[in-house]
Amino acid sequence: MKVLYALFQEPGVAENALRALKSSGLSEDECRVFVHKEKPSPALRTSESDTRHGLLIGLAAGAVGGALMGWLLTGPLGVLRLPMYSAMAFLMFLGMICGLLGGGLSGTGLLHSKLHPLVESFRPGQTLVTAEAESQQSVELVYRIFRLHGAIAVSD
Repeated sequence: MKVLYALFQEPGVAENALRALKSSGLSEDECRVFVHKEKPSPALRTSESDTRHGLLIGLAAGAVGGALMGWLLTGPLGVLRLPMYSAMAFLMFLGMICGLLGGGLSGTGLLHSKLHPLVESFRPGQTLVTAEAESQQSVELVYRIFRLHGAIAVSD
């Protein structure tokens, strides 16, 4: 699934683009559209947040932190009487779980990096549209329709 974000200067222009999108023949399975008439709040859809990015960072940080902790506790500190690789693998696994939880939770409240500039330039009276398209052909059609109907910014 590919996500497009579009910012329209006037609400009527956005409505025309949405009507054109509806009459283009795309089904709701091929393209889902979400409209924000006010600045998006922290309660974002997954496609509008940076949850995936947060999960990846949490996963990587947890793995590295867990492996280092396992090495420290079995090697230089000698606290654990386990084989070093076993301790590193176990603590790496625990670190990845903690990192996924922490990273996912923190990423949920963050705007997607491509949506952030549009939200920053959002002004009262403007309309922000999020479109989730399934195929590359759908993405191209949605992009053309948004541009044709006067989106002042389109980000994919």
